[in-house]
Amino acid sequence: MARVVTVLFSVLPGYGHIYPLRPLADALIRAGCEVRLAGSRLSTAILRRMGYATLDIGPEWTLADDLRRARERYPTATPREHWSRIFSTRSAEMLTAMIRADPALRPNVIVHDDHDFAGALYGERVGSYRVCVATTFRSPIETQRARWHQLWSSLRTGAGLAQDPAMDGFWGHVCIDTIPPSFQPNPLSSRRPQDLFMNPMLSDIALRDMRTAVPVPGTSRKIGITFGTVYSGFSPSLHKAAAALTGEGFSVTRLNGTNGSPQPRAAYLDWLRDQDIVVCHGGRSTMLDCLALGIPVVCQPMGADQSYNSFRVASLGAGIDLGQAPDVDSAVVDAVHRICADNLYHRNAWRLSQEMGTMPSADECATSILDTLARHRTMEEWSPS
Repeated sequence: MARVVTVLFSVLPGYGHIYPLRPLADALIRAGCEVRLAGSRLSTAILRRMGYATLDIGPEWTLADDLRRARERYPTATPREHWSRIFSTRSAEMLTAMIRADPALRPNVIVHDDHDFAGALYGERVGSYRVCVATTFRSPIETQRARWHQLWSSLRTGAGLAQDPAMDGFWGHVCIDTIPPSFQPNPLSSRRPQDLFMNPMLSDIALRDMRTAVPVPGTSRKIGITFGTVYSGFSPSLHKAAAALTGEGFSVTRLNGTNGSPQPRAAYLDWLRDQDIVVCHGGRSTMLDCLALGIPVVCQPMGADQSYNSFRVASLGAGIDLGQAPDVDSAVVDAVHRICADNLYHRNAWRLSQEMGTMPSADECATSILDTLARHRTMEEWSPS
């Protein structure tokens, strides 16, 4: 009898990192694999409520709390400096915790996202087949690429591993892109023959939820504001913008409070489906959720990958990038009026949602991964010693 393939998902403690991995986890479970999701107790508690088998690894932390503390301690540092410090410290802690948990882990396959250095390094150390789920662009701006390489090199040295100048080890045996091809600055530049695309729509956004018609100009009246769970506490209040739009007859609602408390996923989707335009931070999950539903966005990037996400959405005509507008309230009001006056933004958002619908499913990606395992080695050989 063939042995069951064991799969370990290494999960960072943020909703923008948890949700993009869920479709592949669900697909591997449907394929008969034994799947566990590992992370801090705060993130595994969320996953257990969703019905997943979990494993508590490492310290209790969240990205939102770490960012808040970093800003308090280093008020003059840039967002890039904050994230470098956070990922340097936490990646080393998580890797140490995963090594200490051996041999309880020892998976055949380890899956991590493209911010999770600990998961990548652990998989390499124990010889697992490694899958990287790329939730951002694999051809980032040079300054970000240099920072990522420096951090990767430092962590490898600390883990006693040989250097990896091209970061081939980080991208694993296969990398699955969840950013649609048209979003990519150059989709062929960093892709390898074995790499895959996966439909970025989460398992709870169905094709039936997509907009089937583009609104007539001037009929968009519902404006939603959300800055995710990491940046809610740092986002602009937009009180003047909300008041001005409300005074003009728009219905304006804000999803999260300034304390960053998240809404349950079902409540979030119900809220999102009801919006005509969304004002957000350009976070990957929020942006793709909106576009999967054909909703144009107004982006005010706060940090991380959000500036490039916002730039790409604007360049594709599916939203407006506010950048670092000095008067955010006025810029938001102006952007909403521009989108309402020209339904090209809605048409482009709808076009992108259709593109997402044609991308390979998570089940197809799971099948490809398991076929590769079966083709190259027997199940016994894939069981780490």
